[in-house]
Amino acid sequence: MRTLILTFLLLALSPLSCTFMVDFDEQGTPEDCLNQIDDDGDGYVDCNDQDCWETPACNNLFEICDNRVDDNGDDAIDCEDFLCASDQACIQDFELCNELMGNEEEIWMYFNVYESSPFSCNDPAMQCRIDYRTGGVPRCVYPELVYNGGTGFPCYNDLECPMGHVCARSEATSIGNEEPGDSVCLPLCSNLISPGCPPHMECFHRMEPIFDDTFGGPVREVKVFNCDTPVCQVLGLDPLACMTEMQTCYPADDMLGQGYCARAGEGGHGMICESDSDCFPKHKCAQSPDGTRKQCFRVCKEPEDCLDIGPVSFECRMTPYWATYGLCITSDVGNL
Repeated sequence: MRTLILTFLLLALSPLSCTFMVDFDEQGTPEDCLNQIDDDGDGYVDCNDQDCWETPACNNLFEICDNRVDDNGDDAIDCEDFLCASDQACIQDFELCNELMGNEEEIWMYFNVYESSPFSCNDPAMQCRIDYRTGGVPRCVYPELVYNGGTGFPCYNDLECPMGHVCARSEATSIGNEEPGDSVCLPLCSNLISPGCPPHMECFHRMEPIFDDTFGGPVREVKVFNCDTPVCQVLGLDPLACMTEMQTCYPADDMLGQGYCARAGEGGHGMICESDSDCFPKHKCAQSPDGTRKQCFRVCKEPEDCLDIGPVSFECRMTPYWATYGLCITSDVGNL
């Protein structure tokens, strides 16, 4: 016991003992709110430290979401402020408007969520909107609480976008970047229900499916698509959409609207092919109706796109039937 006490005394008197001492002044070290360091040692850094909340560097980071005051001075009050996007005060819980179109075997899509959809809410001032923060099932909401911008505007949640839009990352802004682009407002679309997309867009971008359990039976997986700007438009008018005259735009295999650039081929409708690059522009190399070979088919959106192929009649056949692009097909196999 005496040996232990003596050891502590020697340590206390040793010149090295100063290395274990910290000199705290009476007021302590103030927190620098911009250096990403916990200067005052209270466990909170910069704007997370209460000492910084009233400083100019941090006073735009906090918004009380239900007091009708612009607390942080950014000209956005309560739910209009993106900082309130996930606050319970800004997540509206009103009547459902989730009528479906489709069938159990292939696809379900919502009917009332598009820009051109008729009013489906009891209160005509409300809109039928998808809000992924609440699981996505469409509900009637008052859009004036949160709406900020139009197509292409930056957003943090679906209700910051106009009717018929969702907040999503655009594939167009992510091309060539290691990180996905910021979320923007993009139009919802369905080739079955809505009239389509703006001229520079196609209906090919798949959102996360919505699992709707409100019908009392099995949960229904509902597909959601939005318009986005493709790499190139297969039936577009710009011949140089693919950078060089040697390339052309072919449809992606799912035929939903995305395009890709490849060397242009010389095979017309009905010619045998191995890949898209064996076919003319605005054609697709696909399996023949009888399944015996692959050949070039004219790509179409409307029956009129198939009128000038040959002496027999062709139909614009979509596979799947909600696709953006189809192929010109005839029942006369000998005149494909």
